Amino acid sequence: MDLRGVFGEDLWPFTGRGSSPGSKRKELHKMAKRTLVIISMVLFTCLMVGAWFSSQSVDPYSGVLVVQVIDGQGSCFVVAYQEDYWYAITAAHVANRTSSIIMVDDEAYNAEVVRVDLEKDVTLIRFKSPEDYKIYSFARAKVGESCTTVGWSRGSKLVYKGHVVSRNFRGFIVANGGIFPGCSGGVLLNEDNKVIGITVAMSVYGWSVMDSTALYVPAKYAEAMFVTIGD
Repeated sequence: MDLRGVFGEDLWPFTGRGSSPGSKRKELHKMAKRTLVIISMVLFTCLMVGAWFSSQSVDPYSGVLVVQVIDGQGSCFVVAYQEDYWYAITAAHVANRTSSIIMVDDEAYNAEVVRVDLEKDVTLIRFKSPEDYKIYSFARAKVGESCTTVGWSRGSKLVYKGHVVSRNFRGFIVANGGIFPGCSGGVLLNEDNKVIGITVAMSVYGWSVMDSTALYVPAKYAEAMFVTIGD
């Protein structure tokens, strides 16, 4: 069937009146190329949108876990994965070498102490788990920057937004994000979700949940414990 009879010679989409078969093939080839380009652009856009939505669905706090010991509970955060072990930082008053049993991630996995700094109140632990956790890197705190405190209390993960008030209050970082019992050993993150501090106390002025300020050990002490694991 000659489609030119349907469209009419002047409306035939590929060629004008009197076009040769060769020019028709060229027009078809150009249309095919344009179609492939459009399809490629659509597929690329779909992939980019899918990747964006996927990145938004990742829990930025999945590396903050519960630490359970015989006489209490605290929090920890993952800083590395090496040779089948997850390494995490917590507070020394939560877990240390006197802790006979340490469980992490809702009592699912046994943990062991790798290193303790009682003076700075920091402990490095490790454990094996088939789960996939976010691994945190370190940064230095800046006064006035936005920050997030993440920790566990009574079975719930708590997330508080605030600002860094001081980088050196008697050796501690001070931020105005509220915390509750069980958050000790949890993490203070900057806007890039990098660790700037380890939660150690509820309040600058005393153990009062009415006071929203909290004390954090500077991240450099946790980082120092980890980078010397092989020593």
